[in-house]
Amino acid sequence: MLGECEQFFLELMKVPRMESKLRVVLFKIQFNAQVIFVASILCSNLPYIIICTTEKWV
Repeated sequence: MLGECEQFFLELMKVPRMESKLRVVLFKIQFNAQVIFVASILCSNLPYIIICTTEKWV
C-alpha cells in the first residue's frame, strides 16, 4: 500500500503534459517578481538614463 505522497505523485503521472503545465505555472509565479526587480533597477537608475538620453553627444 502506498502512502499519501506516493499516491499523489502516481496520480500526477497520469496527467498529460504535466511537466509543460508545471513550467507554465512556475513562469507565471516568477514573472511578477522579475518585473518588479527590473522596474526597481530602472527606477534606481532613472536619473542616469535621463541624462544619457537628453545630453547631446559631440
